[in-house]
Amino acid sequence: MKNKSLITSILLMVLSLAFLSTDAQNQLLIDLNNPSLNPSPVDFYVLDVMDGREVQNLIGMVKSEDFDEIAMLNFSGGFQNELYGYFTKVYPAKSGKNPVILKVTKLWVNEIEKEGSRFGKCEVELEFLTPKKQMFFKCSQSHEAAINVSTETHKDNILISLDKCMQSLNDPYIQKEYYTILNNSKPAETVEPSGGTQNTGSGSKEKQSKFAEGESTSRIALHGGYTYRTAKLPEGIDSEYANHLKNLKNGIHFGSDLNFFLNPSNALGASFSYSIAKSTLSNVVAVDEFGDIIASGDLTENISLLYIGPSYFTRYITGYGKTHWLYGITAGYYSYKEDFEWLGETVDITGATAGLGLTFGADFPSSNNFALGFQVSMLIGWLSEIDIDGQTTTLDESENLSRFDFTVGIRILP
Repeated sequence: MKNKSLITSILLMVLSLAFLSTDAQNQLLIDLNNPSLNPSPVDFYVLDVMDGREVQNLIGMVKSEDFDEIAMLNFSGGFQNELYGYFTKVYPAKSGKNPVILKVTKLWVNEIEKEGSRFGKCEVELEFLTPKKQMFFKCSQSHEAAINVSTETHKDNILISLDKCMQSLNDPYIQKEYYTILNNSKPAETVEPSGGTQNTGSGSKEKQSKFAEGESTSRIALHGGYTYRTAKLPEGIDSEYANHLKNLKNGIHFGSDLNFFLNPSNALGASFSYSIAKSTLSNVVAVDEFGDIIASGDLTENISLLYIGPSYFTRYITGYGKTHWLYGITAGYYSYKEDFEWLGETVDITGATAGLGLTFGADFPSSNNFALGFQVSMLIGWLSEIDIDGQTTTLDESENLSRFDFTVGIRILP
């Protein structure tokens, strides 16, 4: 294998010297500024093109139209500039796409004689790198087509071969490898595009040296939805009162999370949530010691639960880059408030305890700075003391404040 590689290198060097000594009339130049193909989209865009070929003076050799001379093949605008211009035009940077660097280790075009017919063939070998210059995928492709009177055959072979490699990036396994290598390695310097062009991706150099495209450095989540308390109903109560208590177990929830990411996967911040539930029990009566009814009226209860505390979140971005899975934990202040109204009299009941929260959710970015998301959270807490109109009372049995919140909302990703 080493001998074969050495022979290939020597042959390329000889061809390179021949190219340098060949007159301009024996050169065939290809222009990629007006690509003839319209390839399918991929979830990546090209941040830069690197030339990693052993011989960088030509890309092949072909027979001229009169069949008598050999023409050396190259790009009209220079190898890196021509390829970079092509990729930025055909695979432009867009929101939700991820940047890659292409290192071309082989791009070779030649002609083959088969049964009296001529065929043009292109072979390419590309290494795909993350913005931190970490290789996550190597691709080898080739394409062959019969040569006709059109001089576009070699150009089409090149574009088809390059497109085959780019389309490989739609493989979920390759995309997963991209994020695995990117997130688990130390940051490297920001890569600037070749040819004096500017990076069309968003963010500063400092941000890109630590976070890849699509990885926000902070997150503001605003959400609302349904809440359900897990406390069991007392035993031995009638069905009407049981329905009243069931209504108080169900409510609506509003919440927010503020996250600051220390790296692409881990964030510190704060969590806030507020739930309310309301129920009315009709025709509640009061009786005296002799069993006589002395008053009757509707009883209304409003219960609100407020939580606030510091939080820790971890984020995992899927191979497609379009889903951010999040897991969080929080511990902080958990308060209880109930307004008890009957026969025109209102009783205020309050209390506070420590709460522990667990969160699982997913964000679906629609742009670099905005996403939709869903979240399931569990908040755990027990109340042992309450204040009734300012008088502290110790409960014989702790009140279970634990609940589940099922929410949807928007995510702001500054």
